[in-house]
Amino acid sequence: MKSEIIVQPKNIYSGKSGEELQIRLNQLSELKKTEKSYLNTEASMVNIIRGCIGYFDKLDSNFLGKANHEGIPDAQTDHFASNLYRLSNSIKSLSEFWKIPVSFSEEFKVLLDIRTFIVHSGECISKIESINLKKFKDSQLGFIRKVSESPFTKLRLPKNIESDYVITIWSDKHDSKKRNENDVDYNVRMQNFKDTYFFLKASDVRKIVMLEIQNFLFFNEILQAKPIKKNILPPIKDSVINPSSNDIDFDKLANLISKSKRGGYIIENGLSYWSGYGLERLMNYSQAQIINPLISKKEVYIFIVNKIKKVISRFWDEYQDNNIPDEKIISLDIRKVFSKSIPDYEYKNYLHQKMFTGIAPYFNTKESDDNSDVDYLIKLITAFNNSFDNSLKLENTVDGLVCDYFCEVIKIGLEKNN
Repeated sequence: MKSEIIVQPKNIYSGKSGEELQIRLNQLSELKKTEKSYLNTEASMVNIIRGCIGYFDKLDSNFLGKANHEGIPDAQTDHFASNLYRLSNSIKSLSEFWKIPVSFSEEFKVLLDIRTFIVHSGECISKIESINLKKFKDSQLGFIRKVSESPFTKLRLPKNIESDYVITIWSDKHDSKKRNENDVDYNVRMQNFKDTYFFLKASDVRKIVMLEIQNFLFFNEILQAKPIKKNILPPIKDSVINPSSNDIDFDKLANLISKSKRGGYIIENGLSYWSGYGLERLMNYSQAQIINPLISKKEVYIFIVNKIKKVISRFWDEYQDNNIPDEKIISLDIRKVFSKSIPDYEYKNYLHQKMFTGIAPYFNTKESDDNSDVDYLIKLITAFNNSFDNSLKLENTVDGLVCDYFCEVIKIGLEKNN
């Protein structure tokens, strides 16, 4: 008993190039990325699909290597089978993560069954999806023959069918019924054995696989842009930024923006980082100097408070304007807010780079800590004292010293600009 299966695509492949599929894969992986994504897991699967696009797009007529005359498939055969399996697993897994329905075509299932026969040959194979072998207890890989190497194999080809390989699967019912030893055609009559011939052409196999990848990547034909999250804040600006005073409720503002990355608010190692907290420290320090009776010249502190108030007001407005990309919203980093008012001096860029990593690592956090890298702190004090006539107030805490530094260096900058 025998049957023949010609492995050909039933649907038209639109012919998107491997490069187009790679681009779409990259777009889709970014589109589907969320805070809840399993980044390492998905990255591996995306990488597998990327590699398989390259492999199957270049599939040639020698894709299964040499015939298995000695029973063992060629290394190229195993390579093909493994890549097909990796691809199907990655598509199925990502379809669950990315909520993309997947239903493999019948011809793709045929290829997966051929893969099963190749990889699991030697064990009893009975679970097959593409062909009906339910009556048989076991099916095994028979021969893999390369058509171009065997004139006899060419004679097996169905009429008007081109093929690079013919794969034979042998099925057995394991009939254990008692029989008359003289009944020589018992197995033939009972159809206990079956030979299934698969005819494969590399170009058709490529189309089947590439179409499956294309269907997955282009399930929604038009790539939708990432939905813009509405970051509209409640209409309470006046209660957060009092227009008639210098009061800013930094905690309320931080709470309003803390659920989105748009405002630069992050939580790391249990600490809440936001440049607004640094501005709050500098503002509180400056307001304390304004009411300090021992301070005669208060212009720089008033300037700092007014500047922070304007910046926070602008931040509120730009945060709610979804036409402004996240990275274009006005920065609340003290170094950028007052960049035009801070003069250059030796080691300035280097020390500003280390300002909130080594010198005052908790300055821009909600939490407070006097921890500091003393070497960097001393370098800041030394560089400032060597560059200017002013000196910093060393009795301050680390955060207080940083506030004093910015107040003093801004004052010097303002004096130079006048």
